[in-house]
This record gives sequence, C-alpha cells and structure tokens, in this order.
Amino acid sequence: MTDRTDQALDTDLAHVGAEIGRADTKAALLVGLAGAALAVTGGAVKDYSLPAAAQITGGLGAATLVEAIVTLLLVVRPALGGSARHSWPHWATCTPEQVREQLREDRRAERLCDMARLASRKMHGIRRAVHLLLGGIGLLTFAALAAITPA
Repeated sequence: MTDRTDQALDTDLAHVGAEIGRADTKAALLVGLAGAALAVTGGAVKDYSLPAAAQITGGLGAATLVEAIVTLLLVVRPALGGSARHSWPHWATCTPEQVREQLREDRRAERLCDMARLASRKMHGIRRAVHLLLGGIGLLTFAALAAITPA
C-alpha cells in the first residue's frame, strides 16, 4: 500500500470509531430522556380518572416511548459475536503467538468496512428511535389535551 492509502485508512478508521462512540452517546442520552418522559407520564396520570380518549391515546404514546427505548437499547447492545479476524472478540480466543502472526496481515480495509456497517446500523436505529419518540410525544400531547378538554 502507498503511504497515502495507509494514512487514509488510519484516518477513516479513527473517524468511524469516533462516529460509533457518538452514536452510543446519543443513544444513551435518548434512553435517559425517554425513560424520564415515561416516568413523568406515569406519575402524572396514576391518580386521575381520565376520559377514554385520553387513556387510549396516552397508552399508545407510552407504548411508543417503550418501543423507542427498546430500539435504543439495541443500538448500544454490545456486539460480542464477532468472528472477524480483526475484531477484539476474535483476539480474545487467540494466543499471543497467533495474534503476532495475524497482525502481519494488513486488515484495516476489512476492519473499516465492518466498523462502517456497525456505525450505519447504530445511526439507523437512532433515527428510528427519534421518529418513535416524536410520535410518542405527539400522542402524549393529544392525550393531555383530551384529558383537559371538557366533554
């Protein structure tokens, strides 16, 4: 490989690694916010007799928030089944001699592809969860309006 290719691979590996870290941070933040919204919603309605429309819409909103939380938890769930020869789960099964032997091969391009796929999966999951959060918040807003609007 040329020096330029080596440098590009190293730069892109660092960039994609940082994107994976940012995705995990975003997902963790959104899990906290969604969980707080769900807790506030549960606390706000536990003692009230709500109209049927508010109960149904609120229940759908809460279920949507739960689905968003599950989606976000799947985003941050560790991928431990990596059998790729450049992944840390693979290194955990090797002896030091096997590691030295395998490191003689340049696998940065394969690693970059795998990391980019992981980053893409994480970002798509976050995008889906944000859509669910927006829908859940909308439903909870309608439920609140239905609860305070006179029949």
